[in-house]
Amino acid sequence: MMHRNWIILFAAILPCAVGHAQLRQIDPGKLPPDEHVKAAYSRVLPVESLTRSWSPKWAYDTPKEEVVSTLASSLHDLRSAEASAPENEELFLLTGLVAHLAYNVDVEDSYETAVQSLEKAHKLVPGDYRAEWFLGMHRCGSDEMKEGMEELLAVENQIAWQQLPVDFWDDYINCSTMSVMPAHTLRAVDRAVQLGESPSAYSLAVDMANKRYKPADANAKYAAHDA
Repeated sequence: MMHRNWIILFAAILPCAVGHAQLRQIDPGKLPPDEHVKAAYSRVLPVESLTRSWSPKWAYDTPKEEVVSTLASSLHDLRSAEASAPENEELFLLTGLVAHLAYNVDVEDSYETAVQSLEKAHKLVPGDYRAEWFLGMHRCGSDEMKEGMEELLAVENQIAWQQLPVDFWDDYINCSTMSVMPAHTLRAVDRAVQLGESPSAYSLAVDMANKRYKPADANAKYAAHDA
């Protein structure tokens, strides 16, 4: 498991009022016609909102053990289906997302499973930005913020911003905030608002980004890092 203690600090200040729902980016009609796959997809939908991010304390009525069991069994079924559908991008995207959710509740080996599945999906369909998005979001939830932000920047550079869903910009805002990239945060908030989100949902992220800018004194001398 990657170390994520630093995430505790951000858990209370990131734009949590904005909901994330990457699973709705999966097209069930493109999944293999396998009953175990369909059942796994149906089982994880209700627990996505409980496992969007890692937390040292469980704050939901549903027992964590029950959620862990649901994700572990669903992940097992999805991985078992890969042998009979090795070219199904949608299956690997779903497996990567379920592994990401499992990672957020400390399921063993789920971090690498998410990375491997999403990288496989990207190789199958390089033009589909979802794999890079999900992989960036996954890495931003660990100690790999730099790598995660690079994945999201790659998506931003490839796709017109109006064509990207609000959920992408929500993940982008979270990652850029943790990566101390205030200009990126403010740009992403502006785009999310233009796509229909309420400005008030991002007030904390905007306030934090603005506070990270420091007025410069033309007559002062600054170290290279500060400059």
